[in-house]
Amino acid sequence: MSSSPNSPLPAAVTVAGLLPKLGGTVAGLSALALLVGWREAQAYFSTLGTPWFTESVSAAGLITRSAGLMTTIAFSVVLSVYNLSQGTATVKGLRRWSIILLFLAAPLFFASSLPGNLLSKNGLYVCYILGAYATSISCGLTIGEVIARLSESDLQWDGYHVWLLYLAVSYGIFQAPDRIGYAQAQVDTDIGLSRLPKVVLTPVNVGESWRLVCIQGDKALLALLTTDGKDNVFRIVGVGDVQRISSTKLPPQ
Repeated sequence: MSSSPNSPLPAAVTVAGLLPKLGGTVAGLSALALLVGWREAQAYFSTLGTPWFTESVSAAGLITRSAGLMTTIAFSVVLSVYNLSQGTATVKGLRRWSIILLFLAAPLFFASSLPGNLLSKNGLYVCYILGAYATSISCGLTIGEVIARLSESDLQWDGYHVWLLYLAVSYGIFQAPDRIGYAQAQVDTDIGLSRLPKVVLTPVNVGESWRLVCIQGDKALLALLTTDGKDNVFRIVGVGDVQRISSTKLPPQ
């Protein structure tokens, strides 16, 4: 029995054939998001002084942490491949911008090495965030260039492809989330800058200003910050023990 041109059968077969590829792509992106989120969480909690809490972060929490960087990388890949296909971009152009962004990110990542602590923690945080997103865009452009080169060479790998992917992975997937996690923890543990909300526990914690770091499942990680930041105290309580959480909004100027 032959199908008519308007029959939905050919379209259904085509879609069914794409499902394994789509599933593999989604699985690969999910694994990458977990890796990026884990790197950021590990840097954050290690800097905070609670590296052991990283293991408590759920897969959903890791993916949420990686959302900003992963979206930037994915958007850069899609945009670069689209522009290449439309002829509005060239492989050399992608490479040029990728290198430029890496050179811009490098001094931002090493801003903490400036003599005399010229930048505040907020300033360092801004530098690290800008450097991380510049690196993520560079990573996306690099992956786009690799895709273009592989299509030109009939999927034949050479040393240059490996070198490009090494730069993309080492900077966009490892360095960027590390810097963001470190910078966020530096701000959160500064008693004058921290925007971690204060909590009231049951029974009421008189004389103690506990702050909520995060909630995982039915557990809440709290911090008691000190002025010098060297003797911070952390505590895990049940979510039901938290009676009230203060607002994190900044007061009006």
